[in-house]
Amino acid sequence: HEHVIMCSDEFTDADFVCHIDSDCMFTEPVTPEDYFVNGKPILVHASFHWLVTEQQANLGMWQVAVEKAVGWVPSEETMRRHPAVHYRKTYAKARECIEAHTKMSCADYIKSCENSFPQTFAEFPTLGAVAWKYFHDDYHWLDQGKGEFPRSKLTQWWTHQSPELPQ
Repeated sequence: HEHVIMCSDEFTDADFVCHIDSDCMFTEPVTPEDYFVNGKPILVHASFHWLVTEQQANLGMWQVAVEKAVGWVPSEETMRRHPAVHYRKTYAKARECIEAHTKMSCADYIKSCENSFPQTFAEFPTLGAVAWKYFHDDYHWLDQGKGEFPRSKLTQWWTHQSPELPQ
């Protein structure tokens, strides 16, 4: 599924792609305006430094996964909010970065990674790192570490444990 997400631009001619994970459920109506500011998709980010020192130390695993995929150490973690909206161009650039660094096709690289928790490839942090590095001015960034977090209109569970369902 991670490779399919990384190729989302190949399945549509839309300018943007919106992703929601299977462990999420909308709890109230949403519109595209909930995920854009001045025509730019909103991405919530937090510095890996803030996350691993103030939130949850194991979140650094996503920084390692991105570095192994693209060859640089990202400063920001971008898997902070669902849904995530990306420009079409972000997907092709992300695949290009993976292929240039790993000398493998994106599909082969993802298939070579560990597919049980903790996975050694993470699609949303990788897409976000590419957006941050190559298309920074095209996105509207909110910094979770500074308390910038939009009101959520969904409930998200965690795929890797049995959640308590809401009452």
